[in-house]
Amino acid sequence: MLLSSTGSYILGALIAGVAGYVMAHRKGLNAVGWGWASLLLIVPAVILPFVRSRRASDQSQTVLDETWHALLAYDPAFKAAAVQLAPFGAPTTEELRQA
Repeated sequence: MLLSSTGSYILGALIAGVAGYVMAHRKGLNAVGWGWASLLLIVPAVILPFVRSRRASDQSQTVLDETWHALLAYDPAFKAAAVQLAPFGAPTTEELRQA
């Protein structure tokens, strides 16, 4: 065989560590922590693709807020709808904004 079982584990751990670092960095998470955890345990590299990204949600929230403010400023129909829903509280206005 080319590698022993220990050599295979070390190679797999190195690949998992690098993959954990890169994936966490792209998601805006603690890349060094995820890299070390993946290197030592390998399991975090398998879990990381299912962890939510911080960067995408922050960026999409900013775009959503900018779009909402632009709609209120330039579209009288949206402004009228927001004014009509205002007496019902913030949750109804937020639901309109999300829609």
